[in-house]
Amino acid sequence: MINSFSGKKRLYSVYSDLNHYRYEFEEDGMKGIVIVTPDANQTNILIPDKKYVHRSTCDGMMSRMNDPVQSYEVYKKHGEEKILGEVTINGYKCTAKEMYQGDTKVFSAWYSEKLNFPIKND
Repeated sequence: MINSFSGKKRLYSVYSDLNHYRYEFEEDGMKGIVIVTPDANQTNILIPDKKYVHRSTCDGMMSRMNDPVQSYEVYKKHGEEKILGEVTINGYKCTAKEMYQGDTKVFSAWYSEKLNFPIKND
């Protein structure tokens, strides 16, 4: 999964059973892991090299900053979602969506229904 924010791109390796998921990424030489259990409303953010673990609810600020799926879910609840059309990314049919707060676009997602997950966020 590709996640772009504040001019940075982060490539996530994603592991999912279609309900729970885990991201693994590296940024500035440091590895990070985000484990999300939506049905328990729990996000765990791990930085193994620093032996750091942060736990929060899925809608918590730290979760939204590190989990593009929960960020998307929050924007969906509080803003307008516009469907742009269908595209194929890495062989997966995706719906291109934009989230708005008022007239301002705040989030874009290319969402795969088959995977129940966005392939790309911007």
